[in-house]
Amino acid sequence: MPASFFKPLELRLGSMEVNLTRLIGEVSYALLGAFPRSYAEGLKARLEAARIPAVLQTPFDLPEVYLAYTGDVSLWVPEALVSQAELLLASDQISGEAP
Repeated sequence: MPASFFKPLELRLGSMEVNLTRLIGEVSYALLGAFPRSYAEGLKARLEAARIPAVLQTPFDLPEVYLAYTGDVSLWVPEALVSQAELLLASDQISGEAP
């Protein structure tokens, strides 16, 4: 069975419970991971440069708080593109490129 078969539907980050999939508009997005905001911004830019849409989410979901928030954020990509996103980021890591 594929490794994704064993992924839980929810993940707990500290006291915050996170669903691993969610609808954004009418598109199903999957959680790629939770990262410090500055690192996640680099990953998002790298994904978008490869034409893979990416969305960052703070625990607060408030734009005003996002501007000053520097803690961990969730990085979401369309569920249909998760494999491509993981391959892209893994190839960057192997080649030594930083986000």
